[in-house]
Amino acid sequence: MRRPPEPRARYHAQIEAQTQSFANTLLPAFRELAKTAKILDMDALKRHPLIASIDLHVRSAMQNTRVVKVKFYDTQGRTIFSTDATQIGRDYRDNAGFISALEGHPLSELTHRDRFSAFDREIVDRDVLSSYVAMRTANDAPSPETTQHAQLSKSRRIAGADFKR
Repeated sequence: MRRPPEPRARYHAQIEAQTQSFANTLLPAFRELAKTAKILDMDALKRHPLIASIDLHVRSAMQNTRVVKVKFYDTQGRTIFSTDATQIGRDYRDNAGFISALEGHPLSELTHRDRFSAFDREIVDRDVLSSYVAMRTANDAPSPETTQHAQLSKSRRIAGADFKR
C-alpha cells in the first residue's frame, strides 16, 4: 500500500501545479516576448511593449492570492519578465530552481526573507515558497530549446509578523 505524500511534499506539489497552470495561461504572450528578447539589451527589454501587457495580466490574475512575485526566464536563464521590474534582464542561469526546471524537474524551495520586494510593496519577516516550472505546450518536446521557465513565489505569514497592503 502506497503512503500518501507528506503534507510538505503535497503543498509543494500544489504550488508547482498552480505555477504551471498560471504559466500556461501566459504562454502565448511569453513566447512572443521570448522571440524578441534575445536581441534586446536590458534597457530595451524593460521597455518592450509586451512587458506592460503581461504585467497587467499577471497583477489581475494574482489579486486576492498570496502570490508575491512572478518571473519568467528564457532558456538561457535571463529574466525576461518579473513583477519586480528591476530584475528584468538579469542573469539567473546558476539559480538552482532555474536549472531544475531546465532539466524538466519542477522545484519548490522555502526560504525566510527579512525583507522582500513584492509587487508594489515590501514584505517583512516572511517565509517565501518559490516554485520553478518549465513552460511548454502539450506539443512541445521537453527540451531546453522549446521550454521557457516560470517562477511564482508565495508568502506565508510567520508568528508575530504583520502584513498590510
